[in-house]
Amino acid sequence: MKAIILLGGKGTRLLPLTARKPKPLISFFNRPLLTYQIELMKQYGVSEIIFSLGHLSERIEGFLKSEKNRGISIKWIVEEESLGTAGAVKNAQSMLGKETFLILNGDILTGINLAKLIHFHRLNKLRATIALTSVDDPTAYGLIRVDKIGAIQQFLEKPSWIEAGTCRTVNAGLYVFEPEVLSYIPPKRNFSLERELFPILLQRKEKFFGWETKDYWLDVGTLERYRQGHRDILEKKIIFPFLYFRKIEGGVWLEGSSRISPKANFIGPVLIGDNCKISDGVDVSPFTVIGENCIIENGANIANSIILRGTHIGKNVKMKSCIIGEACEIEDNAVISDGVALGDRSIVKAHSQL
Repeated sequence: MKAIILLGGKGTRLLPLTARKPKPLISFFNRPLLTYQIELMKQYGVSEIIFSLGHLSERIEGFLKSEKNRGISIKWIVEEESLGTAGAVKNAQSMLGKETFLILNGDILTGINLAKLIHFHRLNKLRATIALTSVDDPTAYGLIRVDKIGAIQQFLEKPSWIEAGTCRTVNAGLYVFEPEVLSYIPPKRNFSLERELFPILLQRKEKFFGWETKDYWLDVGTLERYRQGHRDILEKKIIFPFLYFRKIEGGVWLEGSSRISPKANFIGPVLIGDNCKISDGVDVSPFTVIGENCIIENGANIANSIILRGTHIGKNVKMKSCIIGEACEIEDNAVISDGVALGDRSIVKAHSQL
């Protein structure tokens, strides 16, 4: 089976992390986010992934070329102009062939069992199937109502609380399509799966079902949920392959070799990347992820934060519940508080408070 992964968005909800880098390449557990989606496809025997690229496509192409030897066929196609979610799939029609295929949004972290989803689709001889999940707040998503057998009854894209009522079932951004569905999408035009194609399928009375799952699912497309995804993995809410890390005492996961002072204190779960230097008196509290090539100086106190590769944290810095981009310089005695996110190469001067 083939899969198409949609990577055309600009990632504006993840600014400033995406100010210099396309969203699929932002660091997630010290690897580009895209790495884990490739691993998910491999896990379920997908033979070929087609990536639909848009914003900063040349950067993503460079990464995909480096992934060619991962045991799965990787191809890509670039949108000359923004085509929307359905238009991007139509644009790749010649590459998808004439068999059932998967579609995946590019900012999803999930443990959804794709084998069960595909089995449901084929068992019911459907034209299109949407994976559904339940969330606490449906107003940021596409809410979907189904009947007792899963046939879709109604779509509400980003509903109000009044419109949502008691329904919490939303579109998980993962679909199984038969190739005939693409006939409803006009070529070379901006066209939406959610707002345009799906209503057409309902109107034409195509066999169009939702498959609800309780498997782990998270849209990591905002800063808050990006940090939540790291925490959920460290709390083992999703089975995650720690392919590059080994576990040492105190709930600490370590990649490669780092110089860690015996006078530093860690309360796990914590993850530390390769080639870091962590000095005397450093305190690192749970749910902190430290990227490779980071330096953390004496007396720094870091809690529940994500620090990306190549960043230098000065002496006596205090950080809590924040995100620090790549190659940043946080000078001595700075204080960075809850919810702060810094883009790559930021500088925070000594004694500053953010």
